[in-house]
Order: sequence, then structure tokens, then C-alpha cells
Amino acid sequence: NASSSATGGSLTLRSGAGKVGGALSFSTGEGLDGNGGDLEIRSGDGSVEGGAISVAAGDSGSGAGAAVSIVGGKAAGDSNNGGDVIITGGAADGNSASGGSIQLKSGKAASGNNAIGILSVTDNKNVGIGTTSPNAYFTLDIQDGTATNAATHVRLQGDDNGESFSGFELWSDADERWVMSHLSSNGFSIQYKDGGDPDAPDSSSQPFVIQPGTPDDALFVKSNGNVGIGTSNPLYKLDVQGQARFTRNILVTSDIRRKENVEVVEGALDKLLKIRGVTFNYKGQDKVTHGYIAQEVEAVLPELVMTDSEGFKAVDYAGVSSVMVEALKEQDKEIKHNDETLESLVNMMKEQDAMLARQESVLSGIENSLDFYLIVLGLSAVLAVLSFLAFSFLSSKSSV
Repeated sequence: NASSSATGGSLTLRSGAGKVGGALSFSTGEGLDGNGGDLEIRSGDGSVEGGAISVAAGDSGSGAGAAVSIVGGKAAGDSNNGGDVIITGGAADGNSASGGSIQLKSGKAASGNNAIGILSVTDNKNVGIGTTSPNAYFTLDIQDGTATNAATHVRLQGDDNGESFSGFELWSDADERWVMSHLSSNGFSIQYKDGGDPDAPDSSSQPFVIQPGTPDDALFVKSNGNVGIGTSNPLYKLDVQGQARFTRNILVTSDIRRKENVEVVEGALDKLLKIRGVTFNYKGQDKVTHGYIAQEVEAVLPELVMTDSEGFKAVDYAGVSSVMVEALKEQDKEIKHNDETLESLVNMMKEQDAMLARQESVLSGIENSLDFYLIVLGLSAVLAVLSFLAFSFLSSKSSV
């Protein structure tokens, strides 16, 4: 019955009580040759608020609570689909009003906590998990800052609706956030932003930083493209603070087609002789290593020494190898020249030895001839003496 001054009459349908409560069923008629009869449960309209509809399972005094099930109709035949379950929020006529959302909430706990919004769908297609007021196409609100997901993976995929931006954001407060997005160049961007348009990548955003521990153990990617490992201020495209290990070769572009003004290093050996190879350890470290002193290298090979913005110098060790190659060539050339000079001296000594041998042979012949002449001369002298004695003897005889 209707009344303009009082609450309208209500209707209660209740099954009987017993050791096991009686069941209550609503069923429309079957369609023997057509569709079955529809069942509509509708609350009354109101000038202020319409009447609500509640479906609740019975409470339990000592066991688990009863479930509420809404099941679509089963289909017959190979090509007929099962019946859908459609839950639609109420429409709104006002220009600034929103249509009713669809919300699924967990049960209220005994400790008095409010029911947690498990799934919410708003009229603008925003879907929220863990929140009843999602403000993006997909909003995940993790209660108490922790969550466990036993699924093999979580997939977030943007809709192909012509939007220039597809991605998701991790917010820490109203301004600071991580933006992970798909780029128009088929790339993927991870940026830290503290302002600007929240729905678009920002080429001037803050540097990308991975910091698993203390700053000394961090990986930093600055907005200028410099990457630092163990340093928060990388000065080069890759700036490593500490030792690095590579399981393969490091290749450097060296094609002649990319070079100009190619010249051979001159005076390489003399330059190397002015550089000391030293052993040392870096301050604060005990390990002994080998290398050069940058200032000494800079004095003879300034093009192989670089100075950073803080004034510290670094040596291009690979560049020193080209100087070593030319120094080795110079030394090899000098060794070959010395070998040729030594061979020439050896040949000269051999010629001098041969000449001395010939001279000794001549002298030996002269000595032999001189000995013969001396013998002959001696015999001649003896004969002369004998002749003189014989003449003297004969002369004395004739005078007697």
C-alpha cells in the first residue's frame, strides 16, 4: 500500500525454523516450446533514494559461513554459449554525477577492521584491486605495503586505442613516481619523475638509479646517458669504480673507413724510454698492481691522458700499445743495422787475417832465403881463410 506520510508496507518471505532450517525457493515456469519465464526482483522507487536489495547467506553459530552463489544458466547444444552473469551499476542522470560502481569486498574480520575492497569497476572503466576508488585504468592498492602473489607472472598490457602513452607508474607521493612505459620507437623507458605530465615520458626526467645497497654498490644511469657502477657521478659512457671482469674480448672500432689524418708514431722508442713502468697500490687498498703514472705519460704522450672535471687524470692504456708497436719496429731496425755493421766488421777482420797470413808466408820465405845466404856466406868466408892460410904456407916454403 502507498502512503505519502509513512513508510510503505514491506513484504517478508521466510521459511520455517527447525533442526535444519527450511529452504525457500523462487522458480518461474518452464517453457515447453519456448523461453522459460523471467524472474525479476526489484526494490521500490523513492523520491530521495530507491530501496536497496540485499542478498545474504545465513550466519553460522559454530561452523563456516554459508556461501552466496550466482550462476548463469547452462546451455544445451554444441554451439550455444552458457548464460552470462551481468552485474551493472545504476545509471546517473546528473551532468556531474557518476554512475554506480561495482564492488566486491572481503568479509569483515572479528578484530573490527573494515571490509577490504577486493575488486572495483567504475563507470569510466577504471578497475581497482584493493581500492574502491580506482583513478586509472588499472589501480593496485597493496594494503600495509606488502603482498604475496603466487602466480607465475603478472602481465600489464596497454589497450591499442590510439593512445601515445602506454605503461604504468609507481607513486611514492603526489609528485615523485617511477614511470615505466612503452616508447614510440619500440623501446621501453624507466624514468624517475618528480613533476610534469604524469601520462607521458619525460626526456628531461631525473636520472635512472638502481641502488640495491649502499651508494658504493649502486648502478646509476644519468639523463645524459652516462652509466656508473660504484659511483654516483659517472663522467664517461661507462664509469666503473673498481675492478671489472669480461669473459670475452673488448672490441674497439678501428676501421680505416672511420679514420682520417692517419700518421705513424715518430720517435716511439725515445718516448717509451721516458716513461716508467711501476708497481703501486691505490690508496686504501693493499693489492699491488702494475701501470704508469699519468703525469709522466702526459709529458711525452699528452693525447693518451684524459683529465676529468675533478682534475684526476686517466691513461688510455690501449693507446700505449700502438706506441709500443712502433718502438719495437724502431728497435728491430736498429738491431738489424747493428747486425749488418757487425757482419761487415767480421768480414773486414777476416780479410785482415788473410792479409796477415800472406805477409807471414812472405816473411817466412824471406827468412828461409836469408838463412841460405848466411850459410853460403859463411862457407865462402871459411874458404877464403883456408886459401889465405894455404897461400901463406906456400909462400914461406918457397922463400926457404
